Formats: sequence, C-alpha cells, structure tokens
Amino acid sequence: MPRSARRDRETVISNTNEVPAPFTRAAERLNPFLDTLNPAKIYIVHLDKLPWDFKRQIFAVPVFLNIIIVIILLWRWYSIIPTYLQLATIFIRADPATIAKGAPFAEKAWLTLRRAFMFGIDFVLIRIIMPWPISFFLEQPANPVKWRRRVRFQDVEIVVRESRKWGAEELLGGGKKGAESPFFKTRVLPAVERRMLSEKTGYSMMGKDWDLDFASMINAAELCKRKDLNEQDFEATVLAHDDKLGWLTWVVYEEEQAAESNDRDKLINFKNRLTVLGKENLFFRWIEIIQYESTQPGGLSGQRRNEVLAKAQDIFQAQGIDFGDFVTSIGGIEAFPGFGQAGT
Repeated sequence: MPRSARRDRETVISNTNEVPAPFTRAAERLNPFLDTLNPAKIYIVHLDKLPWDFKRQIFAVPVFLNIIIVIILLWRWYSIIPTYLQLATIFIRADPATIAKGAPFAEKAWLTLRRAFMFGIDFVLIRIIMPWPISFFLEQPANPVKWRRRVRFQDVEIVVRESRKWGAEELLGGGKKGAESPFFKTRVLPAVERRMLSEKTGYSMMGKDWDLDFASMINAAELCKRKDLNEQDFEATVLAHDDKLGWLTWVVYEEEQAAESNDRDKLINFKNRLTVLGKENLFFRWIEIIQYESTQPGGLSGQRRNEVLAKAQDIFQAQGIDFGDFVTSIGGIEAFPGFGQAGT
C-alpha cells in the first residue's frame, strides 16, 4: 500500500475513534449504572435538590388527577356496560332494531347520532384517557408510584431523563457529532440549563423531547444506598453511547463545580485558621466586608482591592494578629474567600 494511502487510512481510523466534544469516556465506576441503560437513547442525570415537601406537593397533583380519572372510568363502565350488553344481544340474536323500520327518519337519525356520540366518547376514554392512570400506577418495569414507594421523598433525589423519539444515532451519528450536532443545541443544551435544573422538580421535566426513566431512578438510588456509587456521580451529566467508543459522559458544569468546591475549601480553611486562634469573629467581619465591597460600583478591582487589604490589616492587627503571618499561613492573599488574586 502506498505510504500516502496508509497515512490517509490511519487518519480516518483516528478520526473515527476520536471522542466528540464535549464528551469524554465514561469512568469505569459508573458501569453498574450504565449497564442497565438503553444504548440507543441519550440520558441526562442530575440531582434534584428542591425541598422534599415541595416535591410531595408537586407529585400530589398527578396522584389526585389520576385517581379522579379512575373514578370517572369506573363510573362510566358501570353505567354504560348494560347498554353495550343490550346492543350485543340485539346484534347476536339479529332482532329488529329498537326503532321500527317505519319510524320517522328524524328519529332514526337522532338514535344514530346518539350512539355514534356514545361510541366516540368511549373510544376517547379507552384509547386516550385510560392509558394515563395505567402508566401512572401499573406500567412496568417501573412507574411513578413505584418510584415514590421505593425512593420516598428526599431533599436530594437522583433524576434520570431519557430521550424521547430520538437518540444516540442523531447525536453521535452522521457528519456532525456531539456539540456540532443540531440535536445537541436544540434538545440537550435547553434540557441542562442551570435555571431549569435549580427551579423545576424532576417530575415536572417530562416533555416532547425527554421522558423520565423511573426504573433507572430507582436503580440509581439503590446503588447509592449500597455505596456502589455516590450522589456526586449523578451531578448534571449527559450520557450517550457510541458503538465504537462505548459510553460517553459530559459533566455539564464540571468547571463551575470545581470552582465552587475551591471556594468552599477556601472558606472552611479560612474559618478554621481563625477558630484555632480564638478569633472566629474576624471570619464573620471579613465576610461582611467582602459582601459590602462586592456590591459597590466596580466591585473588588483596582484600587478598591488595596483599600480592602488595608482595612483587613487594621482589623487583624487590632485583634493582635500579625496580618502578614496569617496571610502566609493560609497560602497567600488568593486564599482569602471571596477575594481571589490581589491587585498588587
């Protein structure tokens, strides 16, 4: 084989095995969960951190509506079955119609319309309405009621959504894959928008593009309960399967979560250092200064940074703490919570 042709072939193979951005290969520790998913679908997992009583209120609405629907269906069946039995008897015995052949046309037309309307109402009830309570109470392998019975209501719940009427082929197949796919921009990104994840409870996220996978939600909760996985593994993440690459993940807010974790570590370290020195009051004083200065025009930038540092130095020294030594002990000015890099 010519060298140039071999090079072209190797390039094609390399491009084929390249993980499309923004995905990365899934960690092996996720396999107990991933092995239960449908490779043809796209999944979004996230943690629903809304209060448990709010979730209970939201869930009470479909419970009430479905109970009402069941009552209406039972009443309808009870009241209409005698009519259908009578019609079936007439049809089987081939008896004359209820209205004599010589009855006026208007009377025959009215009876026909009335029965057509009856058939239409019952068709809608059976074909469209009845599946709602069936799927809510009885659908297998899991349903909303089974999910709530197994998981209960928690302050932190794992939500698993699956793509509806589209999937891995649309997102990872064809010429445009991953972030370049129109499905990524029109169906994935809107579904992981931060405001929606923080303001809507999981049960209210079903729509034309996404459904809830109740079986996977039960499985995820049980995996965490057995300590096979932990809740942090289910922070907002998109899951997709490629035939050659296997399961891929995109941790949506990974960089922001790392920054938040860093800020939290700074805060804890800062407070602990002052607590050891018996000056925990300085921690709260510092937080007050940062909150106030951050809301001023221009924020903490330029000359204002230097002014805040000078103010902090005076406050620390008034409490008998060498400001320079303290700054060194916690790792520099950038280790001050809410402050970041110094302006000087």
